[in-house]
Amino acid sequence: MRKYRILFLIACAVVLFGMSSRTRIADWEVFLTSQSDQRLDSWIDGPFTATKTECVTLENTGITCHATGGCTKADVAGDNFDYPVAAFTDADGLGTWTFNNGLNVAGTTAAVRIFWTANDVACNNGSDDDVCWTLNAGSAGNSELWQTMTLGGTMVAVTDKCHTNGDIHIATFPAFTHDISPGERVAIQLGRDADGTDAECVTGNDDFTGDAKLLAVEFCFEVDNIFSGE
Repeated sequence: MRKYRILFLIACAVVLFGMSSRTRIADWEVFLTSQSDQRLDSWIDGPFTATKTECVTLENTGITCHATGGCTKADVAGDNFDYPVAAFTDADGLGTWTFNNGLNVAGTTAAVRIFWTANDVACNNGSDDDVCWTLNAGSAGNSELWQTMTLGGTMVAVTDKCHTNGDIHIATFPAFTHDISPGERVAIQLGRDADGTDAECVTGNDDFTGDAKLLAVEFCFEVDNIFSGE
């Protein structure tokens, strides 16, 4: 009898263990399904955003200095390396970048910064060391005027002071309303308005007598349909 009693107890234990295991397996399946659903929902809703910011840096090496009243390409000798610049004198000067727009630009505004320097002892943070930069842009599509196109953005300007000879100067333009469309040929025009002829640079805003040497301009656009990968 004792032998049968022991066998009975073992059988009961096996049954109970099996039921508990099945319960744990079922709970684990529910947990995994829940996590998978949450991760899928996050992947669908989270990483895809309506708009993201995409920045493009336009180097001075790519600018075309206008034949009349333009700028001058040059190399500046540094202690450890030479570097290229586009020099804008204390007279009015213009230069333009042109390129195909591969960004799916959304909206009509961009954040823009200019990076420039000077190689002139007159640059010493004085009362007559201001430089006024102007900016405008537009684009043209198929069967639209290109060579004679009108820049359709709203010109903006920023006045920056030449504070130390040889330093990098970084200035931020006001919010720029551009006229750039996806898939079109873009023209971005940068100028130095030394005599204050543009309304955005009044007389006296630019009184630095040395060359303002462009390094680069950075554009940050809003773009559509970006997958963040997060």
